[in-house]
Parts: sequence; structure tokens; C-alpha cells
Amino acid sequence: MSTRRRRTAAGVFTSVAAALLTLGCGGGGDAGRKSADELDPSTVAARVNGVAIRAGSVEEQYAVALVTFQGAKSATADESGRAAVRAQMLGGLIQFALLEQAAAERGLEVEQADLDAQRAALTAMGGGEAAYAKRVEGMPPGEIDQQLRQAVLEDKLMAALAADVVVPDVELETFYQTNSKTRFGPSVIARHILVADEAAASAVLDRLSRGEDFAAVAADVSLDVATAENGGQLGTVRRGMTPAPVEKALFAAAPGTVIGPVLTEPGFEIMQVTRRQGSRPFEGVRDEIHAELALDRGRSGLAELIARKAAAAEVSVNDAFGRWAPDQGIVLPPREGG
Repeated sequence: MSTRRRRTAAGVFTSVAAALLTLGCGGGGDAGRKSADELDPSTVAARVNGVAIRAGSVEEQYAVALVTFQGAKSATADESGRAAVRAQMLGGLIQFALLEQAAAERGLEVEQADLDAQRAALTAMGGGEAAYAKRVEGMPPGEIDQQLRQAVLEDKLMAALAADVVVPDVELETFYQTNSKTRFGPSVIARHILVADEAAASAVLDRLSRGEDFAAVAADVSLDVATAENGGQLGTVRRGMTPAPVEKALFAAAPGTVIGPVLTEPGFEIMQVTRRQGSRPFEGVRDEIHAELALDRGRSGLAELIARKAAAAEVSVNDAFGRWAPDQGIVLPPREGG
């Protein structure tokens, strides 16, 4: 059982290159720091508003995709497939260039501290250092940094667009009423220990009954690696966030009482409520709701912004990689036979 809220990417890129990036293939490559005139035309894959994207950048992404993307082998079984993947890689790089240009127009920059914070957030969300290291295994450091850079730029642009949004009170109140019994209703602060079977659950209960510290036992035996290192802390649990048997047990328990074992899909849960909290009134969460709905609109606005920039951009693509489709914001692979 996990109540962690997962961070979601903006998802503004429509190409498979961006999908591969999300799957861990990286968004790497040099989006072009030199002007097109400084690069030999034979090495240029595309130009985006005068900024060159190296052909080598496409090949770098293609090579990473071959070793890290599960579908790469079948997708590149023939020349047609290989050309299609290269076109998708280039499309992702063009969209990334448009993202950088949109950020630059607003004076938004990415600092090392931003990359470090993004990496830390992904590490925490993914279950710790070991899990994060496995996720990026095989990716060159430059590819990882570009993936982080893309996420930071998306977040900053979304926040900038959200800052201009004013959500009407009626929408805020409707959102509150829709979620008044779940998200804004009563909640508990709880922690848990997840084990595989009843025998293990009995052993945990025995240790707790003898006075062992709940957090220490969780760190020792819990199968939920995302919470074990924090003593099994689940944080705030609201109605609708957990399976029905777990919710019933948690909301019926007095603080301090050990609950369980409760059978769930991943195993047996031993839980403890440390604090109960009442419903939150509308005025107490109004700003929180406004920020969330404004950010949602910022996310949609970012997708629309990139689409507009793609349609209006001066993009030229090397014929060897395909041709630019501005209405779709993608690179279409070369036509067979020329």
C-alpha cells in the first residue's frame, strides 16, 4: 500500500522520442548551442529557428534507445523501422529545442540547484537511491541531465503560465464539494509494515507486543521499500486512497492502536494510526485548490504553447531524416524510394 502522490510530467511532447525519455531512454543530445552556419551542412539533422541540431545527437539518442528501450529490437528490425525511430528521435529534439526557446523568451533558466532538486524528487518518488540508479542504468550522464533539464523547464513554464490564471470562485467551490468527503474530509496520519504472509505478520505483532519500536520493526522487515526506511510512514491517509478493508480499519482505530493483519493485494498489513484529523473547511483549502486548478491549466497551456511554436517555427529537416510536419509537431520518416 502506498499513498505517495506521484509527480506527473507535463507530457507536452507528442513524439516517441519523448515517450522513450519517460521510459528511461533519455532526452539527451545537444539541442544546438551553435548557429547553423558554424556546422557543416552534412552534420546538421535540422534547424529550428536558426538553431542547429546535430545529426550526431540523433544517433546518440538512437544508440541509447537500442539498449534501453524494450521495443527497440522489433521497432528497428528493418531499414524502414530504423528510419522511423530516427525521425521520432529528431522530432523529440526539435520539440525540446522549441521548449528551450519558449523558456528563454520568458527569461527562465535552469540552474544546477534545479537539476539537483529534480533528481532528489525523482529519487524519493521512485523508492530511494538504489531504485533510481536502476532506472537510469545504462544512460550516459549527459542523457540523464538532459532528461532532468526537460522536466525542470516544463515545470517552470507551467508555473509561469499558471501564475496568469484566475480560476472563478464557482469552480473552486464545485471542486471542493466534489472532494469534500474524500480529499478534504477526515483523515489519519498512519504508518504500516507490509509482510508476505500470516506467519510473518504474527512475528511482527509478537515483536510489537513485546515493546519493540514500530519504526524499527518497519525498517527491519517491511516489504514496502518506499516507506520502510522512514519507519513505515504513510503520511496523511484520506478516504478513497486505500483499499476498502484498510480504510475501514484505519478510520475505526484509536491513535496508538496496532491494527491488523489486514490482507491486501501485495500482502498483509500491520498498521498504526498516530493521529486523527478532522475535515478541512473550504476557506482553509481555497488557495490550495486554486493553485492546483491553475497548474492544470498551465499544463494545458504549455501543450498549446509548444503546438503553436511548432506550427509557426522555421524548421528545416535534412532529407536523410525525413520531413517536418508543423501541424503535427513531428518529423515524418523519409519516403521509401526517395
